Amino acid sequence: MIDVSVFQKDDIRSTDLVLSVFRSVDNYKIIDTGAENARCLLCFAGNLIYYPNEENAFRKSILEEDRFEYENITSDKKIRNHFGRIIYFRDVYKQWYMSGLNKDYDSLDKFLSLLAELTKGYEVYTMGNSAGGFMAMLAGCYLHAKCVYSFSGQFDLWHVLDAEPVLSAYKEDESFHKYYNLQSLLEESQTVVYYFQPAQCKIDVKQYAYVQDIKNVIRIPFATDQHGASINSASYKYVLTMADCKKDKLFRKIASKGKMVSHVSFMFMAAGVIKASMEVIKKSIGKSK
Repeated sequence: MIDVSVFQKDDIRSTDLVLSVFRSVDNYKIIDTGAENARCLLCFAGNLIYYPNEENAFRKSILEEDRFEYENITSDKKIRNHFGRIIYFRDVYKQWYMSGLNKDYDSLDKFLSLLAELTKGYEVYTMGNSAGGFMAMLAGCYLHAKCVYSFSGQFDLWHVLDAEPVLSAYKEDESFHKYYNLQSLLEESQTVVYYFQPAQCKIDVKQYAYVQDIKNVIRIPFATDQHGASINSASYKYVLTMADCKKDKLFRKIASKGKMVSHVSFMFMAAGVIKASMEVIKKSIGKSK
């Protein structure tokens, strides 16, 4: 268990409220969809699971809404039919899961052991945005996942130490800092990482520099400067349910060209002209109402 005094006093994470949630709530949710397959999708929330770091935001997102990132997106029937099990995770301390999930799994090492238990017998896929993307890559390599979908996920945490209390406070602790950089782990892993990168965002450009020579990290560059803004919501069901061979061929083709794609053009590539056109029409109708 981390020492919550590392957070500033006006930060909700320094309070007994967050500590009580950490101690009494699982902070993960398992959905067995009923689909007759052994595919499991792990969805890791990023640091915007609640924002800002104030009591009202925490109460609304965690206590009232019981929010888990990607829960709405993956409620889609097409996705639920593709995965026999979907599991959602959140880090209430928002420190790249370094503090684990709860009182029983209160370290990253223990969290990884839980993931192994929950996915035993399944073909694993992982996904996450930003800090969730970092965790998706770490978990994906640890579990020998079929593939990882990382949306603006960080590859190196050393450069954010000054702004992140837990990362900074435990930088000399090997049980923490051994996970601060994923480069070696990715180099040694056979798991393919599809890295959806806002290619005009300085943060994400700097992060990709750590892994640009690693062959199993496939970068799909998007024409946006907004961290975490890559594919649009309508594209997820096509990306997540695409046949592995088709998906790999498409993403590697985009990566090899090195040209930025837009949200809309990517959706047409992933869904096909007819289905993508229908998505555009549905969105236009929704806006007009």
